[in-house]
Amino acid sequence: MKTYIFMSFALQNIGGGQCYLAAKAEYLERNGWDVFVFSEGNSNVSTGCPIHYLDKFLPYKVLELNYQVYELSSFVVDRGIKKMLKMLGGGPKDEDIIIESHTDKSALWGEIIAQKLNARHFFITLYEHFRWPRHNFESKIDFYMFKMDRGELLCNATAANRLFEGYREYQEEDVEPVLIDEAPVQDVDSPIVDTIPKYDYNICYIGRTQKMYVPHIIRGVGEFAARHKDKKVQFVIVGEAECQRLLINKVKKDATNLKVNEIGCLHPLPKSLYSKIDVVIAGSGSARCSVEEGALTIVADIESDKALGLLGFDTNNSIYLAEDSYVSTYADALERALVEKVYKNMKFKYPHKVGVEECTQQNFYLMSKAAKEKRYYDEKKIREGKFNFHVNISYWLAILKSKIK
Repeated sequence: MKTYIFMSFALQNIGGGQCYLAAKAEYLERNGWDVFVFSEGNSNVSTGCPIHYLDKFLPYKVLELNYQVYELSSFVVDRGIKKMLKMLGGGPKDEDIIIESHTDKSALWGEIIAQKLNARHFFITLYEHFRWPRHNFESKIDFYMFKMDRGELLCNATAANRLFEGYREYQEEDVEPVLIDEAPVQDVDSPIVDTIPKYDYNICYIGRTQKMYVPHIIRGVGEFAARHKDKKVQFVIVGEAECQRLLINKVKKDATNLKVNEIGCLHPLPKSLYSKIDVVIAGSGSARCSVEEGALTIVADIESDKALGLLGFDTNNSIYLAEDSYVSTYADALERALVEKVYKNMKFKYPHKVGVEECTQQNFYLMSKAAKEKRYYDEKKIREGKFNFHVNISYWLAILKSKIK
């Protein structure tokens, strides 16, 4: 049996990363792989996943993955390693073992586990940011350089330049981009979507509302509605919106012609959703899947309060500011799309939809180009760092809390 081990983030959330993980894991299982998913969280705390396919992997939640290896005591690190190896039955006996990690934390754990199993370990970056307080790439930049030089860090040139900013610079031709398909859209019935009414303008946001650009999007929709008081405007939010409650209430109060329709998290996304809306505002995977379904899609900038234009018309970059981006406020972007209809005079240039199978095969192709000889970054260097007393206290309190429950 071939074994594929994912080292990933919390499965109880829903976003592009979880969608990608579920789609790829399911494909691998159908094609003869024994799949494990180690994720952040506490295995003693049971809540289901929004993507129900991932429920089967909840027993493989590993509390230690919540933390950076180098901030934990040696005892805790060894505890986490033993726990994961035990879950794998003492270590798979297969010769064909691949570990795929997704986060700065899980990449370091993944390298240690790979060495214990004599496995291949690849880090596929699913991040949009690389330099902010919750990510710690720079403290172990030598490790990421080691993986990059061996062809075991898979990303695109833009992500590579952001990850190695101040250390290295890559051109587009230097990095063969990894293909990713979250496959969140399916042809399924949805009574919730069926009830979405038709307004003069139906605007939709898809994605996690904790993202930094969401408040700017909400304000932009409110401003657009205020500009067109003679029109009925509906703002459909696909995602849990409670964290933006105060702002949503304020915008609704200021724009009385605006209806906010919160339909919550949907997975899979019904194809019928796109027949109900006039324009999507989204970033990253939510933007990509929307434009692939033929939706008019405004790209949200992860690093500013601006929109980056219409995906497939102005720009093909669904994440970052690029040379072809059309930077504007969200209200102006909606004006261009819905009122001026600028896209009617523009050529659609977005690449064809690839699909999970083709993306996965491309991933394997990139993996085959990596260094042939198995080598691992020095585990002692991975563990090196400043012991964090508060992190270790947090770890033991989480264990204590779960036992009390």
